[in-house]
Amino acid sequence: MNIKTKAKRLFQRSIIFIIIGFTTQLFLFSFEKEIKTISQELAKKIEEAGKKSIAIVDFNDLQGNVMELGRFLSEELSVAISSSGKGFEVVDRVHLKAILKEHKLTFTGLIKKNSAQILGKIAGVDALITGTITSFGDSVRITIKILDINSAKLIGAVTTNIPKTKAIEELLGRGIGGGTTSLPPPPPGKNVEVDGFIFKPGVCEMSGGNIVCTFYIMNNGDKDRKIRIYSSSHEYSGIVDNFGDKYAIGLQIGSKGARIGNDWIKETFPPKLFVRVYIFANEVDPKATHYTAIIGIDGFTKLATIRNIPVVK
Repeated sequence: MNIKTKAKRLFQRSIIFIIIGFTTQLFLFSFEKEIKTISQELAKKIEEAGKKSIAIVDFNDLQGNVMELGRFLSEELSVAISSSGKGFEVVDRVHLKAILKEHKLTFTGLIKKNSAQILGKIAGVDALITGTITSFGDSVRITIKILDINSAKLIGAVTTNIPKTKAIEELLGRGIGGGTTSLPPPPPGKNVEVDGFIFKPGVCEMSGGNIVCTFYIMNNGDKDRKIRIYSSSHEYSGIVDNFGDKYAIGLQIGSKGARIGNDWIKETFPPKLFVRVYIFANEVDPKATHYTAIIGIDGFTKLATIRNIPVVK
């Protein structure tokens, strides 16, 4: 290769790098401008609603998954609203995550009134900002909502589209643990054995905002055994959906007649026979796809944890 050809190729590469750099700078300028516009609109609506203290949670997709793009947008808006000049108090997001983790609160999918009120009380905020991200062709649709912390009712909303650049696509495809948000469904739950009893997952069925799940218990010994199974009167018993929200449960053996508030059920289990147990929970998230049942049993050395009970439509 002669010197003239080398020089020509070097020039071409330099031009490509310049174009890439210019395009990146142009995108960053456009993105920062869009964030500023959104933050100004949100600040105006928050001010009109008379709210002063705000928390911003990670944005998620319509299935409730949080990706790096959702965290990035939440962080950018947090800074922008703090700098809006409106005098708002925005809870530091590191502190907010610690609060959510400590009190086992999640804000994916539907916002529950009691969760919002708990956050308001412990974090001292009166408004909550949430958002959803939806991919459409060459752009990403962002919908941002402002919720009253006491009622969980909508007091304002903003929507916008941002171009799906390579950088945005990378953030869009990374889950909170660095993986993809397009995760396959979990494998069917497996039988577990605790203190000589085998627990087998069944299915969950939705009815309005309530759910009925089933699991099966078998005495794996050679003699009859009587056990006391606790509902949510026990400090650990409950069901947890795939978003991490935990619900109080009622229990019943052999029929669907239980109600939340049943303290416990006592039953004698003959050997080598699976017996069906019903779990009842109220006001659950209708977007949940599977549940884990955590059951406390009197005298057992550990909890019975029955994972990945699927929701059937």
